Amino acid sequence: MTEKPIPFIWVGAWRALNSVIMSYEEYEKYHRITHEFWGGYVRHKTMYRKVYNGQNAVIDDAYIAESHMLMMYVHC
Repeated sequence: MTEKPIPFIWVGAWRALNSVIMSYEEYEKYHRITHEFWGGYVRHKTMYRKVYNGQNAVIDDAYIAESHMLMMYVHC
């Protein structure tokens, strides 16, 4: 008999005495897929982070990182 895994469910909240000063949003930019000379495909993306002040105005839009991933599929 195989046991079924018990799902982990996170229940809770963040609480603080002070109001939020800044909030953040991470997002992808310049997402593309290229077909390489050797026949494979590579996925490219650049990650950025928008920083918002307490009035929800964007105060910064900063570069975080780049990612280049080899895409691998099984041909059937």
